[in-house]
Amino acid sequence: HLTQADKKQLLEDAKYFKGGKYVWGGTTPQGFDCSGYVQYLYKKHHVNLPRTAWAQSKKGLEVSKNDLKKGDLLFFLTDKSRGIPVTHVGIYIGNGKFIHAASKKKGIIISPINTGHYAQTFVKAKRILQKKI
Repeated sequence: HLTQADKKQLLEDAKYFKGGKYVWGGTTPQGFDCSGYVQYLYKKHHVNLPRTAWAQSKKGLEVSKNDLKKGDLLFFLTDKSRGIPVTHVGIYIGNGKFIHAASKKKGIIISPINTGHYAQTFVKAKRILQKKI
């Protein structure tokens, strides 16, 4: 079971990489893509998530955008040309914000979920409760 202490540490780990490098297909601190970043952070806390945002979106318990808790995964459709319903993922950090590996230009940043681009492309949120999923 993922405890509040686990999630607190996960968020501290996530924020440690703020300003870090975005690399398409990246799964290490030398450079992450969005799902590689999420997978790396959760794996550090003994949770094995799939490699892609789309596959990650199939795990966990779906939660309402109004009921988000720190550590929840947020999923977005940012690239309709790929023909899949989810193309981006980030981690909710509270106060209507999430941290994510955004793009090559922006790297790992914190963004709002209720305004702008990510409000328009939001698909769903998931809560990962178990260490083994």
